[in-house]
Amino acid sequence: MAKKVEAFRRASGYMGIVGRRQTTMDERMAAVQRMQDYIGLHLHEHITMADLAAAALFSPWHSYRLFRELTGLTPAAYIRRMRLSHSAMELKRSGRTITEVARVRIRQR
Repeated sequence: MAKKVEAFRRASGYMGIVGRRQTTMDERMAAVQRMQDYIGLHLHEHITMADLAAAALFSPWHSYRLFRELTGLTPAAYIRRMRLSHSAMELKRSGRTITEVARVRIRQR
């Protein structure tokens, strides 16, 4: 009986006393991808950790940890990098000044 229970626990990802199953790497990567997709769609809006957690389908704390673990950046650093990258591309494409691009970005947020 004990061997069957132990085999079940291993197969189901049982984590001992906590009683929660571990998330698979595919589930983690999918959660981070959902957060990145959300950021991409809402880049010019105010984004909270609660927004990202809702997209990831995990708690804010766990979502933050997963994001940092799999991307190497905190969500705030990733958002900042994406916003700067988009602004730099706009500067290059449009020929507008830095001040004009910054004003547009501030109004959109």
